[in-house]
Amino acid sequence: MVQMRIIGQYLRRRPAMQTIIMGDLNEWRPWGGLALSPKLTYRRFSGPAPATFPAKRPFLPLDRILTDKTGAVTGAKAMTGPGLRMASDQLPLRGRVAIG
Repeated sequence: MVQMRIIGQYLRRRPAMQTIIMGDLNEWRPWGGLALSPKLTYRRFSGPAPATFPAKRPFLPLDRILTDKTGAVTGAKAMTGPGLRMASDQLPLRGRVAIG
């Protein structure tokens, strides 16, 4: 939560532009929970929340691709394949983000 507060402070000070956040956010609630709250980030982020954890039987969406442009993230899905489940405790996530 501290990291998201720092990111939010940065976002609040910079010029307005589309923002994309990607990675392991350790936020399992599909609706974003407190860590992604507009009160902390000063933006309303959205994007799909496919399950990526644990890699062997994923049921929690810890990894995300989010943007503050509604509907801009499409096709997000956890990747599977030979070796991916052994490489990490979480599956890699891929998706498309519309810019602009």
